[in-house]
Amino acid sequence: MAIDLYMDRFRQILGDPLAQGDVVDEWRSTEGSLGVSLPVDYKEFVSAFGMCEVGGVLDFFHPQAPPGDFSRSPLVQMELLSSVYARRRAKRAAGVPYRLMSEGGGLLPVAMFRGGAYLHMARGLAGDVEWGVVIDDRHGWHEYRMSFSDFFIRALEGRLDPPLFASEVIADPAYRLQ
Repeated sequence: MAIDLYMDRFRQILGDPLAQGDVVDEWRSTEGSLGVSLPVDYKEFVSAFGMCEVGGVLDFFHPQAPPGDFSRSPLVQMELLSSVYARRRAKRAAGVPYRLMSEGGGLLPVAMFRGGAYLHMARGLAGDVEWGVVIDDRHGWHEYRMSFSDFFIRALEGRLDPPLFASEVIADPAYRLQ
């Protein structure tokens, strides 16, 4: 599906985006730090909808988030998760089967659920998609071998198994800037 079609579908589900940022300018520094180009559909969504909350349960990070220890920048969140994942690996190596980009792996945290589960963009998953989505819900890992837009539209429409959102979020996926 083309980027315009994905963005049209997001507008139908969430309403008009309020941020309308500049994809190139907003992502230049983050991609430079990572040494990779992130998926265009993901960048388009985040730049259009901004550092936002969806359904009252999912907070998206943004490359231009204000700095600080609790910044919602994907790079700051990756630093924080690096130590968390190191502690989890020390307790049980198989407990964290993926590596963050900062550790030479393919995960970049892009959003956090209330309750502490993380949604990651994942590079290098098996299959025919360059980037997929991985969720760490602290009890297990869920891998989705599809683009960010396919994943998130299916999630918002209640078409993932298991469902990502409760039925009340699917019925009214409220969106607001943070």
